[in-house]
Amino acid sequence: MAASLAGLVRQATSSIGNRAKEAKEALGWEPYPEPANSSQPPPRAQAQAQPAPAAAAVPPPISARAQATLRAAARPVPVGTPKAEPKPATVDPTRHAVNPVQYLRELDGFARSQAKAEIAKAVMTVTATEVEAAINLSARLRGRYLARILDASQIATKRPFGEAETKELTKMREMSEEMARGIEALKRAIESGELNVPGLRQQ
Repeated sequence: MAASLAGLVRQATSSIGNRAKEAKEALGWEPYPEPANSSQPPPRAQAQAQPAPAAAAVPPPISARAQATLRAAARPVPVGTPKAEPKPATVDPTRHAVNPVQYLRELDGFARSQAKAEIAKAVMTVTATEVEAAINLSARLRGRYLARILDASQIATKRPFGEAETKELTKMREMSEEMARGIEALKRAIESGELNVPGLRQQ
């Protein structure tokens, strides 16, 4: 009985080994083609088939100014710190200042322009006939004043030269002198162009 069992085991083992050998020869398959401790590299075809690992992207360098800005932004602001207000632009008050001579020159020009504008509104156009009439009046007043002086000397030979005669002479002198000053003012205004007299050529 024991001998028959041992024979059956050997026969089954031999049959299984034969079938494995036949299957190996038929397929040409080897489950472990290389020893476990082999240090040889894989075939070149397999190495070329494997995709190469992608190169890691190198970030662009950050400038020192940008790094300082990032550090300042990341720095925590203490609680209760007042917000910095932008400083207003300062302007030097003496930068555009002028000296007294320049100011007076500009002031003279402004005075002439203002006088010309106001005279044009009040007088408008002056004719040569009006100017000649003013000169004639000034001459008559001066003539009457001089004649009154001569009359006063004749009266003084007959009676004392009193207060009434003095007031009359003073009044006539003031009228004559004031009219003469007016004529001079007319001449200066015509010369400077403040008075527009038709027929005159502008300088």
